[in-house]
Amino acid sequence: MKYWSLITVFCLLSWGCATAPPTPETTEERDRGDQVGADAVRSIPRKRTINYDQLQKVLAMKRPASELGFAEKAFNTCKVGSGYSSEAYCENQFMVVIHFRFQCRDSEGTVEAVTNSELMPLAAEFLKWKVGLMEGSLQTDQQGYAQIRFVAPGSSSNQNLRLVAGTNSLRLQAAEVTRIIAPKYWCRN
Repeated sequence: MKYWSLITVFCLLSWGCATAPPTPETTEERDRGDQVGADAVRSIPRKRTINYDQLQKVLAMKRPASELGFAEKAFNTCKVGSGYSSEAYCENQFMVVIHFRFQCRDSEGTVEAVTNSELMPLAAEFLKWKVGLMEGSLQTDQQGYAQIRFVAPGSSSNQNLRLVAGTNSLRLQAAEVTRIIAPKYWCRN
């Protein structure tokens, strides 16, 4: 009896493995594809390489690093070039440029007034940044100046800017960022 059950199990397993493979799709079926899926794939825009220098120039947003602050301008992607198609995937976007100067003070804690002689720049420091869903990295120059620029689907003026250097981080209202003065532990000197 035990042998009959083993033979039965063996036969069932070998019969399952011996079934014919499914018939392959014809070329026409493969090319037609799933109509819903095909439409969904066509609606996903291709990854673009944006020329930020050119886009800033086209949108008249070029300015010296010493002109601090937040600037934002709405634009239609089909009208600016700069890596965008003039015909496909037209949409309204926002170009954001933030110039700031990052300096450290000798004192720690809350300070009402600081003189320029008490400040040192956060020089040549790599920082990670995040504004809403946009993020990136940058390096300050020798005087502590830096620029953040990105393209977003909506306005970023009400978003927070988060800056991170190693274990240090701070959060500020993006539209209000100009001059950042942090405690001395932010600077390496």
